[in-house]
Amino acid sequence: MNLSNADFAYADLSGADLGSANLTGANLRRADLDGADMMRANLKRADLSGGNFMGADLTGAINSNLNSASASSTQYVICHTILPSGRRPVKDC
Repeated sequence: MNLSNADFAYADLSGADLGSANLTGANLRRADLDGADMMRANLKRADLSGGNFMGADLTGAINSNLNSASASSTQYVICHTILPSGRRPVKDC
């Protein structure tokens, strides 16, 4: 699914199936992605700031800076999230 450069700022995408989606350059600023399937999604140059990724599965997501995020991050909500590396945050909520 090609969603490159799409504007999802502040959108409610909770539970969305975005697996393998091309989200290159997409605006996901402050989007609610609670429980979303984002496995293998392409997140190159996507704006993820302030996003809620609680319970989302980002296994294998491409070029996401979420791999180094922690559950106490002020930039994202990633409690109970599976990060692109397949691991959970070091300090889960």
